[in-house]
Amino acid sequence: MEAAFNPYAPPLAEVGEVVDPLDQIAARRISRFAAALIDGLTLGVPLTLPVLISHDAAAIFVALAWIGVALFDLLLLARYGQTIGKRALRIRIVRNDGTQAGLTRLVLLRIGVMGLIGLVPIVGTLVQLADPLVIFGQQRRCLHDFIADTKVVVMRPDPHGGAAAESWAW
Repeated sequence: MEAAFNPYAPPLAEVGEVVDPLDQIAARRISRFAAALIDGLTLGVPLTLPVLISHDAAAIFVALAWIGVALFDLLLLARYGQTIGKRALRIRIVRNDGTQAGLTRLVLLRIGVMGLIGLVPIVGTLVQLADPLVIFGQQRRCLHDFIADTKVVVMRPDPHGGAAAESWAW
């Protein structure tokens, strides 16, 4: 017996698997985590060394080294959408439509907005705690990715035998 027509019923549709039209594969969560650890070590360790070193000249050298690493990270972000950690793990940041994300978007929206939110007492701390947890959703994007309209994808191998299709060469 057929069910009677119900004008208030939700529409029936078959939903297939969602496929990225740009054939981009979202970076694995463990790759993003490992890249964040590498970035934390490359930027965080030089910041703690001046505390351990009592000599002013050594502290100045370490501070300059940290500035150098930070500038190198900015160069990688501007050119390739990568940090040192992301480059090591062959993943990169792109806009949600697959185009290259500009440095302004990466720094102001991905980093700056979350930093400003973090300044708000209690709420900021909760939002910063939630930021990486959002990655467990189906799209594998953090809260800062949604804010900046970005995603992190795996670098594709070059079909012509080169290092990668997205200008992997330094």
